Amino acid sequence: MKVDVWLAKITGIFHIIGAVLLAFIVIVILLGVVSRFLRFGIIGLDELSAVLGVLMTFMGIAYVLREEKHIRIDILINLLNPRNRAISKGFNYVVMIIICGVMIWQGFRLAIFSYVQKFTSYLFGFPLYIIRIVVLVGMILFLAEVFCHITHTVRRKKGEWRNKEC
Repeated sequence: MKVDVWLAKITGIFHIIGAVLLAFIVIVILLGVVSRFLRFGIIGLDELSAVLGVLMTFMGIAYVLREEKHIRIDILINLLNPRNRAISKGFNYVVMIIICGVMIWQGFRLAIFSYVQKFTSYLFGFPLYIIRIVVLVGMILFLAEVFCHITHTVRRKKGEWRNKEC
Protein backbone atom coordinates (compact mmCIF):
# COMPACT_ATOMS: atom_id res chain seq x y z
CA MET A 1 0.00 0.00 0.00
CA LYS A 2 1.43 3.35 -1.00
CA VAL A 3 1.95 6.16 1.45
CA ASP A 4 -0.64 8.34 -0.24
CA VAL A 5 -3.37 5.70 0.13
CA TRP A 6 -3.07 5.39 3.89
CA LEU A 7 -2.45 9.11 4.24
CA ALA A 8 -5.63 9.85 2.29
CA LYS A 9 -7.60 7.46 4.49
CA ILE A 10 -6.28 8.91 7.73
CA THR A 11 -6.74 12.53 6.66
CA GLY A 12 -10.22 11.64 5.40
CA ILE A 13 -11.15 10.18 8.79
CA PHE A 14 -9.75 13.23 10.55
CA HIS A 15 -11.71 15.44 8.14
CA ILE A 16 -14.97 13.69 9.03
CA ILE A 17 -14.25 13.98 12.75
CA GLY A 18 -13.40 17.67 12.25
CA ALA A 19 -16.71 18.21 10.45
CA VAL A 20 -18.58 16.60 13.35
CA LEU A 21 -16.68 18.85 15.76
CA LEU A 22 -17.73 21.86 13.68
CA ALA A 23 -21.35 20.80 14.09
CA PHE A 24 -20.81 20.58 17.84
CA ILE A 25 -19.25 24.05 17.86
CA VAL A 26 -22.31 25.44 16.10
CA ILE A 27 -24.58 23.77 18.67
CA VAL A 28 -22.47 25.02 21.60
CA ILE A 29 -22.44 28.59 20.30
CA LEU A 30 -26.17 28.48 19.54
CA LEU A 31 -26.79 27.15 23.04
CA GLY A 32 -24.71 30.01 24.47
CA VAL A 33 -26.61 32.63 22.48
CA VAL A 34 -30.00 31.24 23.48
CA SER A 35 -28.99 30.91 27.14
CA ARG A 36 -27.82 34.54 27.23
CA PHE A 37 -31.03 35.68 25.55
CA LEU A 38 -33.04 33.83 28.20
CA ARG A 39 -30.91 35.48 30.91
CA PHE A 40 -29.12 32.40 32.22
CA GLY A 41 -25.57 31.53 31.43
CA ILE A 42 -24.12 28.10 30.95
CA ILE A 43 -20.67 27.84 32.43
CA GLY A 44 -17.95 26.40 30.24
CA LEU A 45 -19.38 26.97 26.78
CA ASP A 46 -16.54 29.32 25.82
CA GLU A 47 -13.91 26.82 26.94
CA LEU A 48 -15.70 23.99 25.18
CA SER A 49 -16.02 25.87 21.89
CA ALA A 50 -12.35 26.91 22.05
CA VAL A 51 -11.18 23.32 22.64
CA LEU A 52 -13.43 22.02 19.88
CA GLY A 53 -12.12 24.72 17.54
CA VAL A 54 -8.51 23.74 18.16
CA LEU A 55 -9.29 20.06 17.67
CA MET A 56 -11.26 20.76 14.50
CA THR A 57 -8.48 22.91 13.04
CA PHE A 58 -5.68 20.44 13.56
CA MET A 59 -7.77 17.45 12.54
CA GLY A 60 -8.55 19.08 9.21
CA ILE A 61 -5.28 20.81 8.37
CA ALA A 62 -3.74 17.90 6.43
CA TYR A 63 -6.96 17.20 4.53
CA VAL A 64 -7.24 20.82 3.46
CA LEU A 65 -3.71 20.75 2.05
CA ARG A 66 -4.33 17.43 0.30
CA GLU A 67 -7.44 18.74 -1.40
CA GLU A 68 -5.85 22.16 -1.98
CA LYS A 69 -8.80 23.91 -0.36
CA HIS A 70 -6.63 26.27 1.68
CA ILE A 71 -6.80 30.01 1.19
CA ARG A 72 -4.20 31.14 -1.26
CA ILE A 73 -3.45 34.64 -2.44
CA ASP A 74 -2.22 34.34 -6.01
CA ILE A 75 -2.09 38.01 -6.94
CA LEU A 76 1.67 38.30 -6.50
CA ILE A 77 2.43 34.73 -7.59
CA ASN A 78 0.63 35.28 -10.90
CA LEU A 79 2.92 38.21 -11.64
CA LEU A 80 6.02 35.99 -11.44
CA ASN A 81 7.56 34.12 -14.32
CA PRO A 82 7.61 30.28 -14.11
CA ARG A 83 11.16 30.15 -12.75
CA ASN A 84 10.39 32.58 -9.92
CA ARG A 85 7.12 30.76 -9.19
CA ALA A 86 9.10 27.55 -8.74
CA ILE A 87 11.53 29.36 -6.42
CA SER A 88 8.61 30.76 -4.45
CA LYS A 89 7.01 27.33 -4.19
CA GLY A 90 10.28 25.82 -2.98
CA PHE A 91 10.65 28.58 -0.40
CA ASN A 92 7.09 27.90 0.80
CA TYR A 93 7.87 24.21 1.20
CA VAL A 94 10.98 24.99 3.23
CA VAL A 95 9.01 27.35 5.49
CA MET A 96 6.23 24.77 5.94
CA ILE A 97 8.74 22.06 6.85
CA ILE A 98 10.44 24.33 9.39
CA ILE A 99 7.13 25.36 10.97
CA CYS A 100 5.92 21.75 11.08
CA GLY A 101 9.21 20.62 12.57
CA VAL A 102 9.07 23.22 15.33
CA MET A 103 5.40 22.50 16.07
CA ILE A 104 5.98 18.75 16.15
CA TRP A 105 9.05 19.08 18.36
CA GLN A 106 7.43 21.53 20.77
CA GLY A 107 4.07 19.76 20.59
CA PHE A 108 5.69 16.50 21.61
CA ARG A 109 7.47 18.18 24.51
CA LEU A 110 4.29 19.95 25.60
CA ALA A 111 2.18 16.79 25.39
CA ILE A 112 4.68 14.86 27.52
CA PHE A 113 4.91 17.73 30.00
CA SER A 114 1.11 17.99 30.22
CA TYR A 115 0.85 14.26 30.82
CA VAL A 116 3.56 14.18 33.50
CA GLN A 117 2.19 17.27 35.26
CA LYS A 118 -1.40 16.02 34.87
CA PHE A 119 -2.62 19.34 33.46
CA THR A 120 -6.38 19.55 32.98
CA SER A 121 -8.77 22.08 31.52
CA TYR A 122 -9.94 24.74 33.92
CA LEU A 123 -13.66 23.99 34.10
CA PHE A 124 -14.11 20.43 32.91
CA GLY A 125 -10.98 18.78 34.24
CA PHE A 126 -10.30 17.24 30.82
CA PRO A 127 -6.67 16.08 30.43
CA LEU A 128 -4.88 18.60 28.21
CA TYR A 129 -2.34 16.10 26.91
CA ILE A 130 -5.08 14.51 24.78
CA ILE A 131 -5.74 17.81 23.03
CA ARG A 132 -2.02 18.35 22.55
CA ILE A 133 -1.58 14.87 21.10
CA VAL A 134 -4.31 15.63 18.53
CA VAL A 135 -2.46 18.83 17.59
CA LEU A 136 0.77 16.82 17.31
CA VAL A 137 -0.81 14.15 15.11
CA GLY A 138 -2.44 16.82 12.95
CA MET A 139 0.93 18.48 12.37
CA ILE A 140 2.60 15.13 11.59
CA LEU A 141 -0.09 14.43 8.98
CA PHE A 142 0.32 17.95 7.62
CA LEU A 143 4.08 17.41 7.30
CA ALA A 144 3.43 14.15 5.47
CA GLU A 145 1.15 16.01 3.07
CA VAL A 146 3.84 18.66 2.51
CA PHE A 147 6.30 15.92 1.52
CA CYS A 148 3.60 14.44 -0.70
CA HIS A 149 3.23 17.82 -2.43
CA ILE A 150 7.00 18.05 -2.87
CA THR A 151 6.97 14.59 -4.46
CA HIS A 152 4.19 15.69 -6.83
CA THR A 153 6.14 18.78 -7.83
CA VAL A 154 9.34 16.86 -8.49
CA ARG A 155 7.55 14.16 -10.49
CA ARG A 156 5.66 16.78 -12.46
CA LYS A 157 8.93 18.48 -13.40
CA LYS A 158 10.46 15.15 -14.44
CA GLY A 159 7.38 14.22 -16.47
CA GLU A 160 6.64 11.20 -14.27
CA TRP A 161 3.55 12.63 -12.64
CA ARG A 162 0.42 10.77 -13.71
CA ASN A 163 -2.16 11.34 -11.02
CA LYS A 164 -2.54 12.73 -7.52
CA GLU A 165 -0.50 10.03 -5.77
CA CYS A 166 2.73 10.40 -3.85
